[in-house]
Amino acid sequence: MYTDAQLRTEVVQEALYSAQLMKIDLEQFKRKTTAYTETVSRLEGIEDVADFNTVIKNIIEQLGVMLPYTGNFNEFMANRNNCLVFQ
Repeated sequence: MYTDAQLRTEVVQEALYSAQLMKIDLEQFKRKTTAYTETVSRLEGIEDVADFNTVIKNIIEQLGVMLPYTGNFNEFMANRNNCLVFQ
């Protein structure tokens, strides 16, 4: 059982949560959700390491993920002066 004070607090919290939800760009949310769903489907269909590498590279490119290195990873890591930079 809730006390009156607990009920009022619950109602205020729900109202604040609802207000935050109203600020969401619904179309952007749908686009991102679709992209993530498609990504999961592609990952589930992977059968070997070569396929995995290809799919991951495509996903990284499509999502605009910034890699922490430039150029070829093995060449980058072979240079002791290089540092991975995560942004």
